[in-house]
Amino acid sequence: MKIPTATILLSVILSGTSATLHGATVNAFWSAQTEQDAIANGGSFNPDATASTFPVTPGISLAGTHVIAGGGMPGGAATFQDFQGNTWNGVANATGAGFAFGWNGTTTVGSDALTISLNLTNIQNLMIRMDVRSAQGGSEPRASAFSAIEYSIGGGAFTSVPGANLGNFTNNSYVAMNYNLSSLDAIEGQSDVQIRFTVGHAGNTTSFRFDNIQLTADAVPEPAFLSSLLMGAGLLTFRRKRL
Repeated sequence: MKIPTATILLSVILSGTSATLHGATVNAFWSAQTEQDAIANGGSFNPDATASTFPVTPGISLAGTHVIAGGGMPGGAATFQDFQGNTWNGVANATGAGFAFGWNGTTTVGSDALTISLNLTNIQNLMIRMDVRSAQGGSEPRASAFSAIEYSIGGGAFTSVPGANLGNFTNNSYVAMNYNLSSLDAIEGQSDVQIRFTVGHAGNTTSFRFDNIQLTADAVPEPAFLSSLLMGAGLLTFRRKRL
């Protein structure tokens, strides 16, 4: 039996529409260094995204009185493979330590924070992963957890992320932290979103590091694009009925 051309085209459009509705995955990654094995290879700290497929590349900023000059410090996490398949080595690698975002000591609660800034227009189901280390160099207490994890929209007030894990950083080692923000509907589709991780109070002989920060999300099509696909499907259906 010969299948009408209109039916074939309709099937192709509808299958494409289904795939589009689910959206493509977008990613962003910060290694905090200019190259793999940066110290051994003569590289340096780099605060910019190492790689990104977001339509608008997200940014990271550090605040506080004890931010290391330029925002970076030696001593990255041992090893991590990013979304492109590249492996980044840190202190556990024999060829030399990598870099990390960090502070030497912290002050009062709320003064030291890492903030991720994003444009989530047509973006949903955001997930964040990072390696975090709170190190103790003397007898002073270290920051054993984040004091707050919050979000802000359009430059407004910060609000706590419901149910966010503040962590347990008490063993001087990097801890992998994962945050699934797919249920945080308030940030989806917003053009000006900030996610802030605030470091708790610790002594001046301590340090706090972030490394291998990676974002994953789903891109969704613009409404006009979806409308054109669905309109095309409707026209083909109408044409088929006329035939």
